[in-house]
Amino acid sequence: MVILRDCVFWHKRHHGSCFLWLLVLALIAKGGAAFAQVNIDFSYLKISENQEAQPQTIEGQIKISGWSSPNGFCLYLPYNDPQYGQKRLFARRFESSAQYQKNRFQGGKIDLVGMYPLDNDVQKLTDYLVFINPAAGGNLLNEINLEFKATVPRLVSSSDQIWFYDLFYPVPLSQCPKDILDSSYYSLYSRNNITANLEIPKGWSFAGPESDFSEVDKMALRWQGNHLAFALTKVHKLEVIKINDINIRLFYFSENFRDIIPTIESALLSHTNWLGDFPFPSLTIIETSELERVDIQGMVLINTPHQSLFKSLQKNWLNWSDWVMTYLLATQWLGASVQVESQDDWWLLAGLADFVTEESLNSEPLKSKKTFFKNNSKLDFITTDYKEMNDILSATLKRRSPKEFLVNKDLTSRPLKKQSPLNYLKHVAALHQIKNIGGSEKFSKFLKAFTRRHQTSFVRPKDFIQQFFLEPVIYEPKDMNFLSEHTVDWWESKTWPDLSLNQFSSIQTKDGHWLTRCEVGFNTTFQVPFMLRIEGMTGERSDFFFEEPSWDRRDKVLIEVTTDFQPKEAIIDPDYYFYDSNRFNNSKKLPNFYFLPGNFKHLSDQNYSVIWLPYAFRRPGEPFSLSVEAATFKFIDHVFASKVDFAPSEDVIAWEFMINRKYPHLNFNTITSASRDFYGLTRYTVGVESPLINADAYDLSLDTKINHLVILGKTSLSHETFELGLRLTPALGEQMCKIPVVFGSEQSFSMLPQDFRYQKARLSAMLACSFSPYLDTALRGFWGKINFAGELPTNIAFNVENLEEARVRLDAPRDYLANDITSLGFDLFFPFNFALPMNTPILTRMLKWRAYYDQGLSTSPINRRFSAAGGGLLLPIGGQLSGVNPISITQLSLLAVLYKKINEEESRQISVIFDFAADL
Repeated sequence: MVILRDCVFWHKRHHGSCFLWLLVLALIAKGGAAFAQVNIDFSYLKISENQEAQPQTIEGQIKISGWSSPNGFCLYLPYNDPQYGQKRLFARRFESSAQYQKNRFQGGKIDLVGMYPLDNDVQKLTDYLVFINPAAGGNLLNEINLEFKATVPRLVSSSDQIWFYDLFYPVPLSQCPKDILDSSYYSLYSRNNITANLEIPKGWSFAGPESDFSEVDKMALRWQGNHLAFALTKVHKLEVIKINDINIRLFYFSENFRDIIPTIESALLSHTNWLGDFPFPSLTIIETSELERVDIQGMVLINTPHQSLFKSLQKNWLNWSDWVMTYLLATQWLGASVQVESQDDWWLLAGLADFVTEESLNSEPLKSKKTFFKNNSKLDFITTDYKEMNDILSATLKRRSPKEFLVNKDLTSRPLKKQSPLNYLKHVAALHQIKNIGGSEKFSKFLKAFTRRHQTSFVRPKDFIQQFFLEPVIYEPKDMNFLSEHTVDWWESKTWPDLSLNQFSSIQTKDGHWLTRCEVGFNTTFQVPFMLRIEGMTGERSDFFFEEPSWDRRDKVLIEVTTDFQPKEAIIDPDYYFYDSNRFNNSKKLPNFYFLPGNFKHLSDQNYSVIWLPYAFRRPGEPFSLSVEAATFKFIDHVFASKVDFAPSEDVIAWEFMINRKYPHLNFNTITSASRDFYGLTRYTVGVESPLINADAYDLSLDTKINHLVILGKTSLSHETFELGLRLTPALGEQMCKIPVVFGSEQSFSMLPQDFRYQKARLSAMLACSFSPYLDTALRGFWGKINFAGELPTNIAFNVENLEEARVRLDAPRDYLANDITSLGFDLFFPFNFALPMNTPILTRMLKWRAYYDQGLSTSPINRRFSAAGGGLLLPIGGQLSGVNPISITQLSLLAVLYKKINEEESRQISVIFDFAADL
C-alpha cells in the first residue's frame, strides 16, 4: 500500500509511469541490486623498459570469460580514444577543471590482435571501439583470448620516478555505445574478477593493490572491481597498516606523510558510520606530485606540493591535507564505487562526498582539524573552518550564477558546460536539511542503503529520490513524501533561501513565563525548515525547530514561543543549517568589522570583513603609480570596494568607490560608484546588471546605468548620461575558446550650455583560445564612435590606450584621443621554461612568454593610424596545494614596448609597462 500510494505521488509530481516504477522495484533485490561479473585473467603481464631504463610499454595476454550480452559485445581501448582524458573515464579529478586535465594529459595507444581466429564477426568501429558480433546461428565463444600492447600514458609534468597505469588493457563493456561519438561514459561491467601475473623492470617497486610477490620483480595480483590500476616507483616507501578491518598500503616519499595516518583512521571510521562498510577488498594510498584522481577503485592518490614554500605551508600551518584526504576517502564510496554514467550528474556524488567530509571534520577527534589554519599557528586569528569555507564558495556560486539550478523538471541535470563547478554546494545544503529534519541516525541509514544498493554501479539524480521509497524503509510515509519533495524543490529552485527576522517582542505572562512573538520573512517558493534560538539576559537559551511551519502567507510566518527566562535576542538558523543569502537580517544584532592587515577575525557572514592591499603599477600612457585597494564584504555577496592611486611624478590622485549589491532571487545586482581618473573626469554612477538569457549555446545579459559626469575646470559642461549595454557570451566547443561580445551606448540627456550634446557607441569582442598546453592566443577588437553637437571635451573622447577601450599599447603621452576609432590587438602566449628554485613563489609551470601587436585607426578629429608591438612575461605568483590546480594569488604582467608608429612617425625607443591586476 505504501508503494502504491507513493507511486501515485511520484506520478503526480513528475509524470512518471507507475508500471515502470513497480517494475523497477520488482527487479531490485531487497539487499541490493544484482550485478554482472566478468572474469579478466592476464596469463602474463609484462612492462618493458626503453633505452633510458624508463618503463615504455605494457603488454600481455588477456582472457575474458563470463561475458554476456544479447546484442553483441564491445571492447573499449582507452588510450586509442581521442576523448580519453577530456570527457571519458579519466576526467573525474578532484579539482574539476576540464581545461587543466586536457592540457596535462598525453595519451598512449593499445594494439590488439586475436590469439586465434574468432568464430565471430569482429568489426572495428573506431580506433577505440571493437564490436564482436556472434556468428550467424551461433553463440559467442565462452571466453575470448587476446594479446595487447599499450604505451604508457604520461602527464606533461610527470616525474621520471613514478609511472602510473590505469585502464591500460582492452575493457569489456556491459553495453555498446549507442553513438560512437557519444561523450558520456561508456558502461563498464561493475564487478570484474581480475587476476594478473605481473613482471616489472628491475630497480622499480610496485605501488598498488595487495599482491603476492614470488620475486622482487614478479607478483600475482588479485582484484575485484571494474578496472585495475597501479604505479611503478623508485622513490616510495611502503607501510602496511590496518584500520577498521581495512588493509591499507601506504606508499609515501615525504618524511612527514605518516602524520596523516590519524586523519585516515578517523575519517574512515566516520565515513563507515555514514556510508557503510568500505566497498573494496583493500585500500592503497599513494603520495604523488602531479596526479590526483577520485574514481580509482581501492586507490587514493594525494598530491604533495612541488614548491618548498607551499609544502612547508601545508605541513606546518594548514590542515588542508587533512581536509583533502578526508574528502578523497569519501570518494571511494562516492565516485569510485557509486558512479555516475554522465558527467552532467557529477554534482550529485560530489555533494554527498562533501557532506560526509564536513560531518567527519565535525566529529571527534577530527574537530581539531576542521579549521583551515592549525590551532597552534600564529595565523589562527584569521582562520576559517570547513563550513565557513563552503559558505564562501556558496556565495561565489550565487554571485556568479544567481539563478543556478541543478535539475530540470524531469530530474535530468543541465549539460556540464552550462554548470558552475560549484554546483554541488547547493546539493550539500539540501543534504543538511534532510539530516536536520529526520535526524542524523535515520539519514545515515538512508545513505548506507543508497551506497549499498548502487555499489560499483551507476546512479542518476532520480535514483537518489527513489531511495526514499525503497527497502529498507527508513522514514515514515509522511516524511518520505516531504523529504523527497523538499529535496526536488531544492534542486529545481533557481534561488537560495533567505530567512529574515522582521519583528521580535516579548512579554511576561501571569504564570511568570515569557511569551516571545516573531515574524519570520521568507523569500523562496518552497518551505525551508529552520531553527529559532531565543537567548536570555544571562546566557540562557532555548532552540525551537520548525519542520513544516504553517504559513499565513507565502512570504512570512508569525511564531509564538514560551521560555522560562527573559529573552534578550532571537536568531534564525544560528547553527548554519543551510546557506542563507543574508544572515545580517537573521537577528537584530549589529555586525562587527574586522580588518586584514589588522584585527582580522574569522570570516563570518554575520560580520563585515575588510581587506586592503597596496601595489605599484604603470599602464600605457600613464606615469608610475602607487595604489591601495580595499574591499569590505559580507563574504562576497555585498561588496564595498575602494581604490586610491597616486602618481608621484605628476602629483595627481585618482580614486574609485563602488558598492555592488546582489539580489539573487530577483536575478539582478546593483552597482553604485564614484570615481575620478588622473585627467580630471569625475563620474557618479547608479546601475543595474541582469542576465536575460541563460541558454546552452550562449548567455545574454543587460546592463543599464545612469551617470553624472563632472569635468574638472569645466563645471558648465557637467551633465548626466544614460548607458545601455548588452553582453553576449557564446559557448564554443568544450570551452577551448571564449568570445564575449559587448555592445554599449551612452548619451547625454539633453542639450547643455554651450550647445553641448553627444551620443557614444562602442562594440568590443575578444576571442581567447587555448590550442595546446604550449600555445594560448587572444584576439581583441574594438569600435567606437561619438556623434556630438557643440564643443566636445577631451575627457569624453575615446582614449587610444585605455585598456577597457581601444587598447593600443603605445605607451605614449595621452594626447591621442579620438571620436571615431577602430582597433585590433593580438596576444600570443607560450611557455617560458626557466629553472627557478622550488621555494620561489613564482609558478614556473605557468610562467609564459608573451608577444603582442596592436593596431588602431582614428578618423576624428584627425586621421591617425597607430601600431605598437612588444613582448614580455606573465609571472603568476602563488603555489600548489593538495587537491587543486596551482593557485595564482596574483600575477605580474610585464611588457616591453619595442615598437610604435603613429602615422609615418616610427619609434623604437623601449619603455616598460606593468601591473599586478592582469589588466595588461
